[in-house]
Amino acid sequence: MPEQHWIAVNGRLGHSKELHTDESCPKLQRAASAKETDREKHPNKTVCDVCSGAWTAHEDDGETYECDECPAEYETVGGLGRHVMREHPEVVEERLTTDQRKVPA
Repeated sequence: MPEQHWIAVNGRLGHSKELHTDESCPKLQRAASAKETDREKHPNKTVCDVCSGAWTAHEDDGETYECDECPAEYETVGGLGRHVMREHPEVVEERLTTDQRKVPA
């Protein structure tokens, strides 16, 4: 029996970039929908890095990034950025407005 594969289907055009071998893959779960497929139908598609085991999680080096607006701390800059955008949108708006004034017309 051949190994099962799934393909993520996103958007109106049904674009999919990679095959998944694990139906519970987090990347596959975020897709608009997924369908089971055969590897033979997609010989040129790569297998998802999470499913293949090539992806590694962020290694904790002990460094944290602190929010300037509240006592929240995050392990990554991206985590801090998402926090600020969700929890402190006024800060983002203020910085965008300030940065726009610096751009010559």
